[in-house]
Amino acid sequence: MNPEIVPTEKLWTKETERRCKNNTHWALLRTKKDKETGQQYFNILVGLKGKGPHAHFGINLDQTIRFSEFRKTTHSVKRTVVSKREGPLENKAVIVDKDVKGGKQLVVKLTMDGPTAEVIIEEFRLH
Repeated sequence: MNPEIVPTEKLWTKETERRCKNNTHWALLRTKKDKETGQQYFNILVGLKGKGPHAHFGINLDQTIRFSEFRKTTHSVKRTVVSKREGPLENKAVIVDKDVKGGKQLVVKLTMDGPTAEVIIEEFRLH
């Protein structure tokens, strides 16, 4: 194993809650911990103001998707990964539900600090 790569079980983040909203949408990000494994993850909810169904998904600290429930509220998901050392690594969009029109883009920017194994939320906003 590459000594510079931090094992997933060593990754950690500060307990966090972030909210953002605009005139039509809202989003909430919370840090959660898996009761069985003790590993932390980001729990994210996104929805329309005043409406029932909302998108709900989890992102592990290694940036893999833990679960996703888009509930006919999300058109697409885009993932962009940039390494401070290597530059752009990934820029991929996936259509989740072609029938969903309009909407906002949720931007979540995470930084993984190798020496400390901390995952830092750099940005959380609706665009």
